[in-house]
Amino acid sequence: MSKLPLLFVLAATFLTANAISLEQIDSKLNSIVTELAVLKKDQSETKVSKRFECDRISSNLTTLSNGKKYWIPAQNASISLSWYKAKEMCEKNAMRLASPKTSEELELLSQKAASHFEEDAAFWLSASDVGQQPGDFHWHGGDVLPRNSHLWFYSSYVSEPDVNSQVTRACVYAKPSAKLYDAPCGASYLVFCQQDDACIFD
Repeated sequence: MSKLPLLFVLAATFLTANAISLEQIDSKLNSIVTELAVLKKDQSETKVSKRFECDRISSNLTTLSNGKKYWIPAQNASISLSWYKAKEMCEKNAMRLASPKTSEELELLSQKAASHFEEDAAFWLSASDVGQQPGDFHWHGGDVLPRNSHLWFYSSYVSEPDVNSQVTRACVYAKPSAKLYDAPCGASYLVFCQQDDACIFD
C-alpha cells in the first residue's frame, strides 16, 4: 500500500473520531443549558413563594425605630416555650428569634416588652451555646456574643452568664431591664421573633 492512501485513512479516522467527540460535547452543553434553565425556573418560583410567605407574615409584624420588624405576642399573652420550641416556631413562620446585638436595639425590645407584659417578663433571643463549646455564645448567623459583653447583666451579687454549660446548654434571654441573661435552654420564656434576612428583598 502506498503512503498516500494510508494518510487518507488516518486522516479520515482522526476526523471521524473528533466529529463524534464534538457531537458528544455539543450534546453535553445542551444538557447543561437545559439543566440551568430548569434550575433558574425553580429558583424563581421559590423566590415568589418566599415573597408570598414573607408578605403574609409581615402584616402581623411590628416595625420598631431601628427599622427592623418583629413579631411580639399580643399584650398579656402567655406564649412561653423552651428556646428550642421558640426557635422552631419563628423559623416555621419565615422568621428567627430576635437578635439585638447593640444596647440600642436591646433597649427598644425591652421597652416593648415592658409596655406589653409584667415587669419581670423574660423573652428568648437567638444567642446560645448550642452547637458550640460550653459557654461559647453565638447569635443567629454566627456572630459571637462575648462573655464579657456590656450587654450582660452584672451586679455585685450576680454576674451573667452564670449557667454551668458543662451540665446543660445555655440560651440567652432578656428582660425589660435591657440586659442579657442566660438560662438552661429547656426553660420556658416568651417568644420574640424577628423578620428573617431572607425576607428583605431589593
